[in-house]
Amino acid sequence: MKRLPHTASNKIDRKALNEYYEAIDIHSWEKNLETLDDIMQDDEWNEIELVIQRIVSDLSGTPVERVSKGTQLSALGIDSVRVFFFGTAWHNH
Repeated sequence: MKRLPHTASNKIDRKALNEYYEAIDIHSWEKNLETLDDIMQDDEWNEIELVIQRIVSDLSGTPVERVSKGTQLSALGIDSVRVFFFGTAWHNH
């Protein structure tokens, strides 16, 4: 999408935006990101990275093996509220 859809009154057309979002093939999008992820991926994760991976997995309900160094938190549904819980989980670690 190059531009946000607008209504006749020049407001963001939420219905059209929602239809566009629902039409996105998330699996294909993630597959395309895997190529970038492979470039960013190191052979081994250090101890701190493994803790972060586990916390992100727990917060998002995503299997730990699907959380990589290049995974975008927003793609996993982690928003500003969930980031607060990340901080708590990190502190309790």
